[in-house]
Amino acid sequence: MIKVKFYIRQIVMETFSLFLKIMALIIPKQKGLILFGSFSAERFGDNSAALFSYIQKSHPELTAKWMTNNDQVVEEIKQHGGSVFKRRTFQGIWLSLR
Repeated sequence: MIKVKFYIRQIVMETFSLFLKIMALIIPKQKGLILFGSFSAERFGDNSAALFSYIQKSHPELTAKWMTNNDQVVEEIKQHGGSVFKRRTFQGIWLSLR
C-alpha cells in the first residue's frame, strides 16, 4: 500500500511539473522582473537580501520581488516597503512563471 501511494504521488508530481513547464512556455515573460529568496525560503537575509534592497533602492527600472514561505518575513519586508509574496500561492506561481 505504501508503494502504491508513493507511485501515485510521483505521477501527480510529474504531471504538475509537466503542466508548469508547458505554462512557462505560454505565459509571457515580464521584462525587468527579478525574483529573490533565501535558502529554504524561510528568512530574509544574506547576500540575496542585500542585493534585493540595493535593486529596489537604486534601480527603479527593475521590479524586485521577494519569495518566501514565512509569514514573519512577509511582514518584515512589507514594513520596509518591499514587494513580497508567498511562494506557494497562485500569485507566487504566476510570478515565478513570468
